Amino acid sequence: MEKLIELAGSLVSGAVIAVIASWLTVRARNRQDRQEEIGALRVQADALTVAVAELQGAAAANRHLWEGPAERARSFLLATLAYFGGAAQARIAGGTDVQSGLVGMGQAAELLSRDRRASKTECGGRTRTAQPSRRSSCPADALPRRGRRRHHRAATQRLHGH
Repeated sequence: MEKLIELAGSLVSGAVIAVIASWLTVRARNRQDRQEEIGALRVQADALTVAVAELQGAAAANRHLWEGPAERARSFLLATLAYFGGAAQARIAGGTDVQSGLVGMGQAAELLSRDRRASKTECGGRTRTAQPSRRSSCPADALPRRGRRRHHRAATQRLHGH
């Protein structure tokens, strides 16, 4: 009987040890999985930080190149010349002062619209030039080269609604 009790005790202790070992193994695997997920999230967070920094750089370049005083002055000069050119054409054709003013405003609006559309799509579908010394009017060219092409393509597609 004592041998039976001793055998049952050793079986119970063996079963307890097996359960504890299994529990510890599962816990260790779960912990390792969590550590891998944390590492992957850190990599994603770093990539997101880099993307935000590149986006801020692109926004700064855009403001500097396309929204600065020189660009505004150029747009104003174009609009003024288009207005007076359209007004002169209407006046030559025999229009009144009001008609020539309206034609001039229409010409200026059309020119500004065309210019704005061209400036928004100018660097959208083009490829990089083989001549790095040539200055480009695309704001994205002011950014560092690393990883820029992929972000530029995605932003351009979002801009055009593709």
